[in-house]
Amino acid sequence: MPDKFKRVEIKSRGLRRLGAILEKYLELNKSISVAWRLEEFPWWYNERASTGVLAAAAWKCNAIAFEEYATDKRHRKRGKRQAKNYTGRNDLYLKIGKREYILEAKNVFPTAFPTPENSLPKIRSVLKQAIHDVKNNRESGVRKLAAVFVAPRFYLKRMKNRKQAIGKWIDVVSKIRCSARAWIFPNEAIKHAESNGKRLYPGVVLILKEVG
Repeated sequence: MPDKFKRVEIKSRGLRRLGAILEKYLELNKSISVAWRLEEFPWWYNERASTGVLAAAAWKCNAIAFEEYATDKRHRKRGKRQAKNYTGRNDLYLKIGKREYILEAKNVFPTAFPTPENSLPKIRSVLKQAIHDVKNNRESGVRKLAAVFVAPRFYLKRMKNRKQAIGKWIDVVSKIRCSARAWIFPNEAIKHAESNGKRLYPGVVLILKEVG
């Protein structure tokens, strides 16, 4: 029976090569948390830190990962404004065998209050921005991915049953259309990932959307 709180789902056939890396990414999130004695968790930090965990997972799977590098980008044409080239940065490049991928990553900490559905507008908005940004990348011969690291925020006073509340949130967020996703909510984090005794950030979902 699949684990409700740890899973990798690949929706796009072209991204199947990412499966092992996503599994390793989940393992690393848990092992880092344990190494930090459950006092801090990697998904509490920013986009750059989250991307670094994913890059580390790639190296552990014998892939190549390269972060935060300069690349040519292009402002998309809007109305009478002409498209314009400029030098920007790409968050992550991956090479798995002969396949190459580039990722534009975003981080979001949506609230799960008063219902799990409250998270959806914020997640979709950030995913839309990541899609827009990766479309501006002019690299050719690579698969372009918008990536969003989602670390939901729960309010402890509103949670009668932590696992039940998190499970309902996972079900709702799984409705977001994407090419692949991976999530982990370790038991240790469900019990201990509290901030100021008021809020709980018990895990992370990585959403990937391939952009043609």
